[in-house]
Amino acid sequence: MIGTDPQIYEDFINGKATVEQVELVLERFSEFMKYVAPDHSARLWYESAGRLVAGDYAMYLQGSWMQAYFTSLGWEYGVDYGAFSAPGTSDYFGVSIDGFVVPARSRGVENGVRWAYMITDPKLQIEFSKAKESISPYSDTPPDIYDELSYLFYQQLHDENIKIYPSCAHGTALPWMATTDLHSRNL
Repeated sequence: MIGTDPQIYEDFINGKATVEQVELVLERFSEFMKYVAPDHSARLWYESAGRLVAGDYAMYLQGSWMQAYFTSLGWEYGVDYGAFSAPGTSDYFGVSIDGFVVPARSRGVENGVRWAYMITDPKLQIEFSKAKESISPYSDTPPDIYDELSYLFYQQLHDENIKIYPSCAHGTALPWMATTDLHSRNL
């Protein structure tokens, strides 16, 4: 949606998109899907990534979390793989935030709350971000903890000319019920 028209995305997540706007996005999405492996929905993310690693796929549209997968295989950014923005999104940065939930009626709620509190510690976030090769949620995290690609993402995230938008994943742009409904559709 962002690549088609950012206003459509904004309207969509705010429940104001028109049928015509959504139809335009779906038409473009239908064109895009002609380039996608026909069995894509039968594969888990790491299976598709494995097909890329095996040389069966030319590219794989994913987020920055893929870098840790490639690194775990010994791949090096700029040598074995690269990264680029999805078409029409170069002035935008989609944020997908990890959320850690402590169900209210679960056993060990107190320990879950302690863990959730602990994981927010800035020093722990530095170690978490280094291990996951992700961007820390704290703006004062020293940039020298990042590898080359994560630092590029860090710079984009902090660039005042880049527009940040919430992802439909992880419940940041849409209510969970809407996200679940979208994921259950066979497009």
